[in-house]
Amino acid sequence: MASAYQEQCCSICTLQHITNKADEWCPECDEYLCSSCKTHHKLAKSSRKHKTFEMSDLKELPTFVSAIKLECDTHHENYEYFCPKHEIPICVICAKEHTSCGTFTILRKLEDTKTSTTMIKLEQNVKDIQQNLEIFLQNRRSNLSNLKGQHESCRQKVKEIRLEINQHLDKLEKIVNDEIDTTYTKHKLQVEQRVDDLSGRETRMNTIQNNIEKIKDHASEIQIFLSIQSIQNNLKEEESQLVTIGKEKLREIELSFLPALSCTSDIKQASFGEIKINTKPADISFVGKEYFEAQLVMPGANKKSIDKIVITKKLDCTLPTKLGEVKVADCCIIEKGLFLLADQGKKCRIIVLEPNGTVVCEIPFQQRPNNVVYISNTIFVSSYPSRTLTSIDFETRQVKKTIKFDSKCEALAVAGHQILLHLIDKDYTLYDLNLVEVAKIPIRITNAPYLSYFDEKIYIAQWKENIVYCYSMTGKLIWRYQHEDIRAPHGTAVDIYGNVFVRGYDSNNISIISPNGKNSRKLLNLTGHPTIHFDHVSKQLIVPSNTNNKILVYDVS
Repeated sequence: MASAYQEQCCSICTLQHITNKADEWCPECDEYLCSSCKTHHKLAKSSRKHKTFEMSDLKELPTFVSAIKLECDTHHENYEYFCPKHEIPICVICAKEHTSCGTFTILRKLEDTKTSTTMIKLEQNVKDIQQNLEIFLQNRRSNLSNLKGQHESCRQKVKEIRLEINQHLDKLEKIVNDEIDTTYTKHKLQVEQRVDDLSGRETRMNTIQNNIEKIKDHASEIQIFLSIQSIQNNLKEEESQLVTIGKEKLREIELSFLPALSCTSDIKQASFGEIKINTKPADISFVGKEYFEAQLVMPGANKKSIDKIVITKKLDCTLPTKLGEVKVADCCIIEKGLFLLADQGKKCRIIVLEPNGTVVCEIPFQQRPNNVVYISNTIFVSSYPSRTLTSIDFETRQVKKTIKFDSKCEALAVAGHQILLHLIDKDYTLYDLNLVEVAKIPIRITNAPYLSYFDEKIYIAQWKENIVYCYSMTGKLIWRYQHEDIRAPHGTAVDIYGNVFVRGYDSNNISIISPNGKNSRKLLNLTGHPTIHFDHVSKQLIVPSNTNNKILVYDVS
């Protein structure tokens, strides 16, 4: 269906080289009809039961709904079914390729979609997010108000202390007031930025809500059904980010002043006091309905026995010969399913590949890359021999920042919205996305070049001792696992249930360890693949080779 309805011509007249303005649109025929043709359309036996829509109704639809195609791009046949596994409409010819995908929804028999359970739940999802956004905004605005009062209170305390001492303390008063103002401004800006972000999300939710109302009033059953899928995907991402904000980013900031001077102090050697900032989690979190929570990939939300895990090879990709010799040390998946490969071959580089093996680009790297991770449009690369951690802008391919250490960089992982780095003989260290140190975690393990993070837990493979460890983010050992089937554990990866995939390099296999670290099971035999990566979005296990220029991709179910 065309996306622009204004001045739309009748489809049937156009075939006869006649230009007549369309009055109605038939979704089943996917044709526009003028006043004359619509009469024939309603009388014809094949189309008399078709429900048509006036052009004025079509103009009210959101752009993404009006852009929905009702014909298969590959076979040029009308969509007849909806595949539940791949969540896409398919034609009769496509259906032959989806025979194992489950029971199809017949699109032409859809009825009462706007009052369906799915639509009701979709609307409830929007209301949940809007309600939580309102609560979050109230919380941030309250914090802004409290900060203002605390700011004035601090300044008043300074004045009270100032009245107790002599006039020559004007200089100290100015210094401490400037520090208060600077601190207040800095943290006030942080809270305001969060308010702006939440306000933007609130606006997006209002737009979605308005779109849903328009869809219900003006769209066809097929459009409603297919629109629900699109909106659900957007809501999943929006709510996932909002859950993260509620869990990690709503920090209650309190400003206070601690006097350090009395009238009996040695004034010339004293100061007024010090500024104290206390940041704690806001007493607020995301609250949603059970239905919506079930749609999210929430850490630990469900459990799946390792005995029921099934992996099926989906892709056996050979790297293009133009890349030359490739020795993959690490890999990860980013948006649109692109692969990032840390290549230690003759060329030190980061290779960006499409799923079909097409080279998107090569990013030259001055040092030999050992680990590569991706977050917020930035690539982070650690180098063992050069002892460096580097951030690279993915869009411009330019280095943003490099920091050098006095110890070798042994392992790297994404930990929520931060970077977790292991330096040999040093504590594990957290960095923000600007490569500024945030915290140290008291864990020291040798011979552990492979690292994973999931649900506030750190997973470490110690290849020389044949041990896999699980630690909390405070450095507390949760469990350690050792088994004869897992020898020289190299790569580690964690699925959405907390099951741990481990690449046994000497045992030439991939095994899986239960979330409690008590059991394991060998999944498949494999040689020449030192590292693995699990993508939570596609639920796929990626296994690159460093010997035969291949990448294996497995579906995990």
